[in-house]
Amino acid sequence: MTIAARKQRPSADMTRSNILQAAQSLFANHGFAGTSISMIAKQANVNQSLIYHHFTNKHDLWRKVKKEFITPYMPQDNPGAQLQSLDFHDFIKTIIMVRFNIYKHNPDMGRMVLWQLLEFKDEKPLFEDTSHVMLTMLECIAKFQKSGEIHPRYNDYSPSQLLFYIFTNASSLFTNLYGAWFNKDEMTDQFHQQYADFIITAVYQSLATQPA
Repeated sequence: MTIAARKQRPSADMTRSNILQAAQSLFANHGFAGTSISMIAKQANVNQSLIYHHFTNKHDLWRKVKKEFITPYMPQDNPGAQLQSLDFHDFIKTIIMVRFNIYKHNPDMGRMVLWQLLEFKDEKPLFEDTSHVMLTMLECIAKFQKSGEIHPRYNDYSPSQLLFYIFTNASSLFTNLYGAWFNKDEMTDQFHQQYADFIITAVYQSLATQPA
């Protein structure tokens, strides 16, 4: 790598970060259809051509924004192997806490998910690029079904259905307009931890053959 290339990289990284931050804010407030590349360029204070230098199109930018929410909370060292090493209770706890913290620390994530439900009714949703981890989760659930750790009454349910059940419980506090139920001053760290513990226990006991 040349000296010139090394000098340019921090600037390029900062530009990419500014574009992602601008896109995040606009997507959360206006949705996918309501946000244009020109709006993102204006808020990020860059030329539209620079956006296309870093991102293929608006769909790619939407995915990358969501990936930015998720990456800090995912295990960085072979997450698939880490998930496969867990027993059923710790598997439930791990995936619920990862998803719970993603939504807790990123309010815009919940807004983008709601926009996604409204805007992509008839086409495949624009999910974040974590398919390899998702596949590992599905493999783990299939393994727990086969070993009998998941109650036999769920043998006819697909791993995808069971994972959807776990995921929606983990994020329901942040995607179902909880502000209508709780005041902001109630939403302390202690409140969130109590709710997370409750969800972990409830989901595990509802699925396990011999819940603790």
